Amino acid sequence: MLPSAPLRRLLIVLALLLTGFGARADATPPEQIKVVLDDNYPPYTFRDANGQPQGLLKDLWALWAQRTGIRVDFQPMSWGKARATMESGQADVIDTIFETPERQKIYAFSAPYASIEVALFFDHHISGITDSESARGFPIGVKEGDACIEYLNTRGITDLRHYPSYEAQVQAAIRQEVRVLCIDKPPAAYFFHRQGAAEQFRHTAPLYVGEFHWAVAKDRADLQQLIAAGFAKITPEERQAIEARWLGERLQAGTWERYKRPMLYSLLGLTLLTGVLLAISWLLRRQVANRTQALSQTLESLRTSEDNFKALLDEQRLIFDNAQVGILLLQNRRILKCNQRLAGMFGFAAPADLVGQSTEILYCSREQFEAAGWTGYGLLAQQGVAEFETEMCRQDGQRIWVIQSGRPLDPAKVLESPSIWVFTDITERKDTEEQLRIAAAAFESQESVIITDANNVILRVNRAFTETTGYAAEELIGKTPRMFKSDRHDDDFYRDMWESIVRTGNWQGEIWDQRKNGEVYPKWLTISTVKNEKGEVTHYIGTQLDISERKKAEAKIESLAFYDQLTGLANRTHLSEQLAQAVRLSTRNNQPFALMLLDLDNFKGINDSLGHHVGDQLLVQVAKRLVHAVRQSDLVARLGGDEFVIILPDIESPADAAHVADKILFALAEPCRLEEHELRTSTSIGICIYPDDATETHDLLQKADAAMYHAKARGRGNYQFFEEKIQAAAVQRLSVESDLRKAIRNQEFVLHYQPQLDLRTGRLCGVEALLRWQHPERGLVPPLEFLPIAEESGLIEQIGDWVLAEAAQQLAEWRRLGLDEIKMSINLSAAQFSNPGLPVRISAIIEYAGLPPHSIDLEITESMTMQAPDQAVTMMRVLSRNQISLSIDDFGTGYSSMSYLKMFPINTLKIDRSFVKDIETDPHDADICDVTVLLAHRLGLDVVAEGVETEAQLKYLLSIGCEKIQGYLISKPLPAAEAEAFIRSRPKISNLGTTELWTDSQPHSDLSQ
Repeated sequence: MLPSAPLRRLLIVLALLLTGFGARADATPPEQIKVVLDDNYPPYTFRDANGQPQGLLKDLWALWAQRTGIRVDFQPMSWGKARATMESGQADVIDTIFETPERQKIYAFSAPYASIEVALFFDHHISGITDSESARGFPIGVKEGDACIEYLNTRGITDLRHYPSYEAQVQAAIRQEVRVLCIDKPPAAYFFHRQGAAEQFRHTAPLYVGEFHWAVAKDRADLQQLIAAGFAKITPEERQAIEARWLGERLQAGTWERYKRPMLYSLLGLTLLTGVLLAISWLLRRQVANRTQALSQTLESLRTSEDNFKALLDEQRLIFDNAQVGILLLQNRRILKCNQRLAGMFGFAAPADLVGQSTEILYCSREQFEAAGWTGYGLLAQQGVAEFETEMCRQDGQRIWVIQSGRPLDPAKVLESPSIWVFTDITERKDTEEQLRIAAAAFESQESVIITDANNVILRVNRAFTETTGYAAEELIGKTPRMFKSDRHDDDFYRDMWESIVRTGNWQGEIWDQRKNGEVYPKWLTISTVKNEKGEVTHYIGTQLDISERKKAEAKIESLAFYDQLTGLANRTHLSEQLAQAVRLSTRNNQPFALMLLDLDNFKGINDSLGHHVGDQLLVQVAKRLVHAVRQSDLVARLGGDEFVIILPDIESPADAAHVADKILFALAEPCRLEEHELRTSTSIGICIYPDDATETHDLLQKADAAMYHAKARGRGNYQFFEEKIQAAAVQRLSVESDLRKAIRNQEFVLHYQPQLDLRTGRLCGVEALLRWQHPERGLVPPLEFLPIAEESGLIEQIGDWVLAEAAQQLAEWRRLGLDEIKMSINLSAAQFSNPGLPVRISAIIEYAGLPPHSIDLEITESMTMQAPDQAVTMMRVLSRNQISLSIDDFGTGYSSMSYLKMFPINTLKIDRSFVKDIETDPHDADICDVTVLLAHRLGLDVVAEGVETEAQLKYLLSIGCEKIQGYLISKPLPAAEAEAFIRSRPKISNLGTTELWTDSQPHSDLSQ
């Protein structure tokens, strides 16, 4: 620090210079100015242990405000931030600034008021550094925004390490992050001594001498004049008082510096007094003879002087005993004298308890005692003074920290002569520093922390916060947390949050914020209020934890628990919850809802023929179409397999549910293109209405299921509402399914055979094998009563396999008996046709029966081929290569596709009985039959007309060129023995076109019994 006299002279010159600039008469003085400056430049400006601004300039600006009546917003801060604040227009005045050519471009400077030497400080192990040129090659530590940076840059030195403050520079040098600093000498000396590292560093001669100014923006001449006029109102005496307070008492000086002058004056007085007394005694001895009369007066004067001397000694003793620091007089590390403060500091009752003792009793160990001796007396020998921090112990063992400051009475004989030591207890400061270190470590923990002022302006964030948000700290300081706001929360959310903070002082909860890259993420936020002793809010502290991974895990768990992993729809568990909730809401609001249960038609065939991966893709496509076909408020769930459930809340009438069902049927009727396959599917839908049909969730599902099976029984690809008779049919269906399983075990099935007539030759050319169920109680059960149930329950493959084997064996038996021209037509189910193992199974059956392959004709329905046309073509080609004849049954009743029909390797088209029965009366049916025959002939196929019962039907079929017929006009289906007898007894027809088809037959009415 500078001596007080030069600074005082500079301030006087400054005041005189500034008085020459009067304030603009036409300008209105501001109510307040904001002054920014370095907060770490003792004694001009610094912060005390509580973080409050202190220093010479604080008092000087406060006096300026008092003289001018203008409030001063005094804002010490890091130098870099001070520069940025000033240059961004957020401050009026910047203080503690050096004038440089670059800064002259943007600032108007005051006259200088202090001269500051700037030097290079370097580690004492380094030699040869005398100036900036000799320091080249070393990284040099500088303070952000310091004029030293410009000085070095102009000399081509750019390898610089920037630090926010002088204290940070010094700490970096002590940690050996850098080994050379460019720094002002006053703060450097202060901080090196404060850190106990003064002996570890040396410095060069001054690189330059900087002068402290205050400055305003270049275009603010009016403000410059106003400030100068204010300083002119401060008297020299007032400046001297401020200087005496801050420059006359160094921050790093010990108690010796404070009391040495009074003590020296006292010793000088004693010396002079002793001289006077000796002189008087000598004069008295010489003048005793002639001055006897004046003896009494002299003795009285001596007594007065003695009293004054004693008073002076008493005064010094009082100061010594009542000093607020501990004082020791030592020789050879033994205590000659100490004051009461030192005795109490170390837990002794009185100074007498320590006199004559070695100072080792004040240390915690022998090692500490010896280390302190080497440090303290080493400093005394080198510098003549010593000051260092050390840990010591009280008599009761409690550890304390002290600053020891010592001076020898004879600097030439440091070890032998007495020395005076002053002990200052800094335990509380050390505890505070420890707490600050802990707080700093906690602040830089893994948890993100943000600190704002009372106006919610961000003051500080930790590293975890910057890593979480993606913002750098400098991008956040001075902003508000509103910059993180996402669109996930409305104004009511934030209003409730701040009401809680104001009411209780804190808030915590889940909130969605936005990172710098725009990503919205969830976090658990805790906001706490910090208040001063008056109960006023000073800060807010926010701690946050990124819970993105936890939310993902929760979503995954919820997905696994409540959603189908294939389709993404609600699963059975979620459906149960939502269905229960729908019941509760419907009951409370007196509003009905509909439950729809859907089952895909013939899905098992697709799954078995094309593989489960294609079946899964089809389910995904169906799920998407279902979601698009319903409202957003409706729930679509996958019950399992190919079954889906839809909840339609808040319907007005069953017609609303019917409308949705129509949309679904239309959506699912569109073909699906999966890999190289084009698939068609349909669905059967059962609908149940709450509360009309059921009031319990289980009953709703059960009755919707019954309605769905009723839809399948009605031909599939449709929807049915639940009715009581459907429930009875469902019960009956379950009974039939149970009986079917028994029938398979007990071999209760039989085959009947219906003859086919070739109209070209007049001979019977084949039979169609038709399944019958010989029920032990119900008798002969027709196919339509049990085949649909067999297909839905998955029993149809077992039954169909039995039909193939039984029909082949029967044909083999007939051929053995001479009926060589008869061909066996066998119907395949969809499940059989979609089974990739079908060709191998048929070949095995034919080979086992000893039949030629062409003697078997397999009938496939048109709808079976159109479910997966490409796969159907492949299957049919394999069967055809095995010389097995193929027929398309019920042609015209399904989705006809001419492009695929021409690709099918078939031999025969069979016209369904629904077209044949009305050809005598319905022109449309007649045209359909005509076109079908024409199409078949163009494709090189034969045609078989089913259900022929009248002569008129026969005549029309003959007229359009139909090759074969079967129906009651020829014969009804017959058991094997009767069919054999019928074939043997019916020779070639000679009178086609009459009701007497056979030359030796009975009338038609007898044939069709």
